[in-house]
Amino acid sequence: RPAISEWTVDQVCDFLETLQLEAPVVDTFRREAVDGRVLCDVGDEDLSGPPFQLSFGLRKALLKELAQQRKLDQQRVERSEGPVLVKGQPVEGPEL
Repeated sequence: RPAISEWTVDQVCDFLETLQLEAPVVDTFRREAVDGRVLCDVGDEDLSGPPFQLSFGLRKALLKELAQQRKLDQQRVERSEGPVLVKGQPVEGPEL
């Protein structure tokens, strides 16, 4: 799965369905064209008011899952970062 910020509207809706959110809630996210970039900026106030109007429990559960997804993305980035090699420059680090 790509990073959360790169999710399409369909991928966001798939994610919401895996959280077992009811179809009307998922449909609202689809209707409002919430993609991954937008989802990353969604906060408690956004979810409590129109058009979502989610209950306290659903808001907290969704925000917790979003935080977990962002954490996983950050870990993925940290693991993929390696040394940057520049032509003509010696590689720094321990000698083998």
